[in-house]
Amino acid sequence: MHTIGQKVKLAATFAVGLTPVDPGRVTFRMEKPDGTVTPYEYGLDTELTKSSTGCFVVHWIFTQAGPHTYRWAGTEPCQASGEAFCEVAYSPFFQGVEVETEASGSGIGVGGAAAEVVVVGP
Repeated sequence: MHTIGQKVKLAATFAVGLTPVDPGRVTFRMEKPDGTVTPYEYGLDTELTKSSTGCFVVHWIFTQAGPHTYRWAGTEPCQASGEAFCEVAYSPFFQGVEVETEASGSGIGVGGAAAEVVVVGP
């Protein structure tokens, strides 16, 4: 369970078999509890970075309580996708409001967390 204001590292590893491979295009989409979707594409959005061959990262700060779903997708030579779900706890301090975060991306949560989705292509 995560908290509002917490910054997490969300990562995906794209591979063919056991070999990490860079897809032709990598996208990330986060759906927040209110239904809004934030899309990122590697090479266009600085929020989505590459840490090594086949490994991509988004640092996300939770601004709403409730269920969050995110999806990674890649195109040839690693046509694959993966989805994950995480829950953000409700807080009496942030009822009914979306938290503003600093442009620098620093969070107000306690510690960070990490989640990884392994996406294996054909």
